[in-house]
Amino acid sequence: MELPKEKWDGETPLYSDPADEFFYSAREILEYLADNECTIEALELVICESQQLSYIDTGNWFDDLPEDGELPANVQEAVDALNKAIDEAGTVSWFPGQVAAIVNLEEKHD
Repeated sequence: MELPKEKWDGETPLYSDPADEFFYSAREILEYLADNECTIEALELVICESQQLSYIDTGNWFDDLPEDGELPANVQEAVDALNKAIDEAGTVSWFPGQVAAIVNLEEKHD
């Protein structure tokens, strides 16, 4: 199955399934190509998607509370603060996406 294609922005990490490798810069790709004597087409690069931490869902505790019960205020405040910190943390990792990368290594990306 052929993936949709998109021009690489030079910043988002790329992944190569044949190489089982993530690439975080054009320099890394160039070094890999030189070290492994392969073509960029052989890498079958895809644009990665960001992964963020999951928020704390207070719904997990509904079975612990009496009917129509609410979490103690201090617990709710702590959950809200943690979810805010999780949101502020942003991207924590990357995973291979479903869009093939169009990579022009002649452009300056580093």
